[in-house]
Amino acid sequence: MRKVEGPTPNGGIYSEIYYFDEFDNTLENEENAVSAIAREIDKNGKVIKETKFYLKAKKENTQTKTL
Repeated sequence: MRKVEGPTPNGGIYSEIYYFDEFDNTLENEENAVSAIAREIDKNGKVIKETKFYLKAKKENTQTKTL
């Protein structure tokens, strides 16, 4: 999780960004992440907005078959 200090677009005082891999497992940073959830937090610690977004396309299942 990464904490971003400062005002957010929807009136929060900071945001938290959670990163996920292609199987939706939580990651510590964005290096191998394919998606993320950003949460805007108000002065009382309440989530006021949550947004999921994709950083890059999920990898296709690339199994090969011998004919």
